[in-house]
Amino acid sequence: MRRIFCFFRRKGLDREEVRYLVVGGLTTLVNFSLFALMHEIIGIDDTISNVASISVSILFAYTANKLVVFMRRCDSAAELALEFFKFVGSRLFTMAIEIGSVGLFVRVL
Repeated sequence: MRRIFCFFRRKGLDREEVRYLVVGGLTTLVNFSLFALMHEIIGIDDTISNVASISVSILFAYTANKLVVFMRRCDSAAELALEFFKFVGSRLFTMAIEIGSVGLFVRVL
């Protein structure tokens, strides 16, 4: 890990940025892996598989970014709820785009 951080530091990235990139990559891996498991292996409908995999990856991204990347703590349950709903709310738009895109690729292309 130290070599990785040194490499990215030479490129002008700090540890938080590297952690953000790693968590983003892991979030994508969670999304794709869960979708493949549900759709390709288990045989669940692509839309249901996509909604489920995106939902899980959003929860993973929120938790990992909060605890690993930004190391942020909330002082109250209300603050935590507000932060969580802002994060999830901002991801709903991209979720709609992804669901539409998967439907397009699976059914049309």
